[in-house]
Amino acid sequence: MEFETNKNMAILFIIILVLGVGMTYFGVNAINTDQIELMSEDIDQLETEIANKDSEIERLQNEGENFTYHLLRSMSLVDVSREIRGNGNLHFDYAARIWYPQKEYQKIIDNCTQAMSNYRNASENFDLAQDYFLETKEYTTVSSYLEILNLYIDLSKSGYSLSMLRYNASSMLSEIAEKLLNESYAENTTELLEDFNATLMQFEAMYQAEAGGHQGIVDEIEEEYGDFFNPNRIIP
Repeated sequence: MEFETNKNMAILFIIILVLGVGMTYFGVNAINTDQIELMSEDIDQLETEIANKDSEIERLQNEGENFTYHLLRSMSLVDVSREIRGNGNLHFDYAARIWYPQKEYQKIIDNCTQAMSNYRNASENFDLAQDYFLETKEYTTVSSYLEILNLYIDLSKSGYSLSMLRYNASSMLSEIAEKLLNESYAENTTELLEDFNATLMQFEAMYQAEAGGHQGIVDEIEEEYGDFFNPNRIIP
């Protein structure tokens, strides 16, 4: 009888032990399942963040490359335009200085023709540079970049105006020289020269006013942003 009782107790103990182990297993398994689900969610979130970051880096890289390309193209075109306009100035100044004392009218015409060609090319390039600078602005939101781009746009507009003012003055000087070559205008020389002087003074006044504004823009760029795109500048 006592043996049966002990046997039953032993069986009951074993059952309780098995149940306890089973419950513990299922409890631990449930916890592990929750942790795995949480880890899976974290992994999915990290993968999404990585994908977004990669996409952002690619966007910034493309934007930076486009900005650099458009900026260098625009600035190079402005530099070329200023050189062409400067060459036009040499021909115009030469023609304007020799027309009265030397009266070499054909040489005046030739230099004015060359000056007009330079001014035409310069004005077209300045106009194109302005469009390029506007395109460059599409690839940045940095305020300091936008500020200097606006200055270069103003510089391009001013360069265009200067080129066209001198183009018109060269055209007028060439027309006067052609008339002075024609003997039929010989008796009207004084009248032609007076008209030329009056008109040239108007052109020169407009040119000098525009040139002052143009140089002001150049000075601001050099003073405020002279080392802005210098690759060796110290970035705070």
